[in-house]
Amino acid sequence: MARATMEIAKPEVTPEEARAHVLARIEEALAKHEGGFVQWLELMDELHEKGLLDIVTALLRRGDRVLEIVVRVAEEPGGLALIKNAIALVQGMGQLDTQALGDLFGKVNAGLRGMTASDRPEVTGAWSVMQAMRDPDVSRGLSLAFGFLKGLGQAAGGENGVGSGA
Repeated sequence: MARATMEIAKPEVTPEEARAHVLARIEEALAKHEGGFVQWLELMDELHEKGLLDIVTALLRRGDRVLEIVVRVAEEPGGLALIKNAIALVQGMGQLDTQALGDLFGKVNAGLRGMTASDRPEVTGAWSVMQAMRDPDVSRGLSLAFGFLKGLGQAAGGENGVGSGA
């Protein structure tokens, strides 16, 4: 008569076989959810290009500290309003035209350099303002400022029913 087996021999899996099994499962999941993975990879690429992936990674690594700061701020008087305003600011920044914003910051930097330049116009009264306005660079700067004000006014005109005029 045969003897009962008391030990079950488990087949040994080599690291190469385990790796092949994992890769096969990943390949199967990629094939099954191809669209989602492609979109996820595109999202990761965009987050990386914009530098947001670094921010999110840092937040996750230090999430406990960030949450502690948020709770402390929320406990302060006006803290919840501050958090709501910060969220609204971030949402609003997502609506900004990135190309126009990049151009604007380039011009702002040039303006800051012009503020400290030794050849900037000395404006001391109405007559010197008129003389400064004859400078083509000053005229272009004023045109930019007036263009911004016009766009701001047009957007505000829609809010309170006032037209933008002719």
